Amino acid sequence: MDEWFDSDHVKAAIGWHAINDSLQGPSAPGTAYVLLHDHAADVMGPAVRSWGFVRGGMGTLTAVMADAVRDAGGEVRTDANVERILVDGGRAVGVTLTDGEEIAAGQVLSNADPQRTFLRLVDETDLPAPFLQQIRGYRCEGTSMKINLALERLPELAGHPAGLQPYHAGIMEFGSTLADMDRDQALARRGEAAEDSHVEICFPTVHDPSLAPAGRHIMTIDVNSQPYALRGGWDGIRDRRADQVIGQLERSFPGLSGSILHRQVLSPLDLERVLGLTGGHALHGEMTPDQLWFMRPVRGWANYRTPIRDLYLCGAGTHPGGGVTGANGRNAARQALRDAARRRFDRRSLVRAGRRKEGGPW
Repeated sequence: MDEWFDSDHVKAAIGWHAINDSLQGPSAPGTAYVLLHDHAADVMGPAVRSWGFVRGGMGTLTAVMADAVRDAGGEVRTDANVERILVDGGRAVGVTLTDGEEIAAGQVLSNADPQRTFLRLVDETDLPAPFLQQIRGYRCEGTSMKINLALERLPELAGHPAGLQPYHAGIMEFGSTLADMDRDQALARRGEAAEDSHVEICFPTVHDPSLAPAGRHIMTIDVNSQPYALRGGWDGIRDRRADQVIGQLERSFPGLSGSILHRQVLSPLDLERVLGLTGGHALHGEMTPDQLWFMRPVRGWANYRTPIRDLYLCGAGTHPGGGVTGANGRNAARQALRDAARRRFDRRSLVRAGRRKEGGPW
């Protein structure tokens, strides 16, 4: 940034991506990739770029995926919490639900993060010790608080014309300099929630009015430098911290607090409780170079397979990392299908060999 720009504001506006879902400050080596990951598709032009809003909300995407499964003859079950992945002879053979039901399977694909999969759903005795050590060292501590607001009206920036403006349609960043981000991230590493830290907001209802009643709006707020491992815990300060963030934004959006009809506040701990994200990390683990490509989630196991045969990872803890791209699941599915086809071929070969030995037809 210093090589190309003079303005601290420009550096911050571009460089804040470097600390997204990370405990590292922007001056830490390796954070440049975190910045570049969000813009990887830009070089291919707007026809390829995939970031955007889903009409009807993100739930529409999973509903369409569920319909595709049913159309293919599959079954989708909800409210069926998995207690344990069943392993027999080093091979995944199904799952046990929290209600005690066992479901047999030829293959098991886990969309949970790597630490939840291997440290909570699998018996450690079924995994090699070196692999377990790598998984325990995998960095997966979230640093973002999520605040969702239901608003009576669309907020307006002080000093700007009233009504819908171009800034409402984009993603807005509120923060200070890269040096300040370094300071805030250092606080987070010490277990302190930084105040007046970098904040990202957007208004999904500007693009999709169906998400709220007529005239009403939704505002989503991501607050950085809010550590999962907070000193004293989150339950006692969650709402107070949210009040501070809203006060911070009200300096730019006068009257914001008075227009709030409802709010949802999710600390990193809440993201773990509600969504099953270990450490409250939205990307299933930090996106630094030592946890990417052939080292995601760990070195030697980046091909979606795991040390347990017929158990695969397909979530954001695999290559190419976080972001709703579908690439992780597609790659994992290809690997699982390839292995299944190879086993069928091997079984047929064994049967044919047996027939030939007995003098039967080849």
